[in-house]
Amino acid sequence: MTTENYNFHGLFHNSTDSSFIKKLDLDQRCLDALDGAVKKVKETLTPVLRKIAEAAGVVEPNYRSPRYRLQGSKVYGTQNSPAHTPEQQVDVDLGTYLAATFLDTIAQQDGKKLPVPAKHIAKIYFETVDEALRVLCRKEGWKYLDGNEKKHNCCRIDLSPKGVDAHIDVPLYAMPNQEFEKLEKAAIALDSINFAEATMRQNLASQIDEDGWEELDVVVMATRQGEWSESDVQKVILHFREASSRIGHPVILRRLWRYVKAWRDQNWREGGGPSSILLMEAVTRIIEDTQSASYELLEGGRDDRILAHLFTHLGWHLNDDVTVTWGTEPESLNRGTQDERQEWVSAVNRCAKTFDRCFVDTQLTPAQVIGLVTQQFGQRIPSNTSLVKSTRQSPALLGLGIAQVQVSPQERVRSTQGA
Repeated sequence: MTTENYNFHGLFHNSTDSSFIKKLDLDQRCLDALDGAVKKVKETLTPVLRKIAEAAGVVEPNYRSPRYRLQGSKVYGTQNSPAHTPEQQVDVDLGTYLAATFLDTIAQQDGKKLPVPAKHIAKIYFETVDEALRVLCRKEGWKYLDGNEKKHNCCRIDLSPKGVDAHIDVPLYAMPNQEFEKLEKAAIALDSINFAEATMRQNLASQIDEDGWEELDVVVMATRQGEWSESDVQKVILHFREASSRIGHPVILRRLWRYVKAWRDQNWREGGGPSSILLMEAVTRIIEDTQSASYELLEGGRDDRILAHLFTHLGWHLNDDVTVTWGTEPESLNRGTQDERQEWVSAVNRCAKTFDRCFVDTQLTPAQVIGLVTQQFGQRIPSNTSLVKSTRQSPALLGLGIAQVQVSPQERVRSTQGA
């Protein structure tokens, strides 16, 4: 049995603002800036898109106006402040949704159907939003990504010219009329929740139920090339919400997701690390694949022990395909090349060794433990040595064997059915 020398859970989570998890939160200035920017984007796009709908002959008032939805890490509760600026930015996804009748009537004139292909309509959608947001960015002093910087699947506003290390992505969606009606009939709208208020919610996913989003069956996303592809955004949200429910410790699970993302951001300053969605799924699978050990650790409430356990197993997942079925076909969340996967695994092993040493090396002082953890997670780890407690005991829950993963011993491609 391995002897544990230190408890350094307090570095990651404690009741004060000095904890690592608290330092990952967005500061008030950033929250206010994002709240204001999101509001201005909505105020800019709504009349423009409504005007087009009216000119195209959309009769039903409820179909004329777009609906908006904060997506991605904001919904998962995993949004972190950047580890390195200006290279990294807070990423905000503001989905813009139109009813299908809106787009369909664009291709009509005087009651006659025009030969306007769906590809053309998708491009009109993008061009309209592009032009409106360009004007907004010029007015506000923001940068609009244009030309060669354009994103394939969204419009991007960079707030950094105004001293805010963040950007807003605006993906464009359409849904069948009956799906759109589900949102209109809902009593509570996410539209009314501002960015700062959303941050205070423990689990935005539950709010989605109240707003009718969970019931959506069909949503398609436009691309600049004029393609329409089925969107899995709702399936992904439901997948991780259900994982939180199954595991039974949603608050701790969100902390773990944020920790591994922060570790990634610290170690890949200019990008190139594993994606957030891959890390979240890998953490979820480790916990569910090692239920006996994981659930005892979760019950124990020691973030240092749980992280040690995760990094012991994380390399296997970052070296393999992590397959899900959220759309019509299975896909791997691991988009890394073989060289990138080996780089990720090496970094995981270094972190696993760090945890192992911090627990078992009797020569380390609390300050040295902090130094080692800081090497892996960055300067936001608190420097207060009182947060590292001496514990000379042999806990039954401690299992810190280091998984030295170079190549996968077997194909571990799994398939997760989308919600």
